Amino acid sequence: MTFKDLMDSDAQDVFLNDDEFAEEITYTPWVGDARTIKACIDRGTFNEQAADDGSQTIKTARLWICTDATAGVAAPTLQDTVTFDSLTWAVQEIDGPAGGMVLLTVRSIDQTEKSNREHRIRR
Repeated sequence: MTFKDLMDSDAQDVFLNDDEFAEEITYTPWVGDARTIKACIDRGTFNEQAADDGSQTIKTARLWICTDATAGVAAPTLQDTVTFDSLTWAVQEIDGPAGGMVLLTVRSIDQTEKSNREHRIRR
């Protein structure tokens, strides 16, 4: 067994183990059916972005998923979505694969907080 094989095995057996770090999410590819897979979730940050009518706060998170076609997703795309914490998230960035896993940066589609610039100035 090679080092690469051991890394791939550890990705599934340790990091994506429900008893250790992983949680179940629903992964919906751009083409195909949604399915439940395991992921390590870093629930992330709120990013404020300026807009013409004020600003909006977008919630982002990072997910580590397996690149195995059976246990995870072999080739994630930027058109895919995931669902966890009762929210739907769009894949915004894909980093990897490395060590049998890929890192996805996702942003919440369901929950964007907006504020009006004039309202904030008057407060």
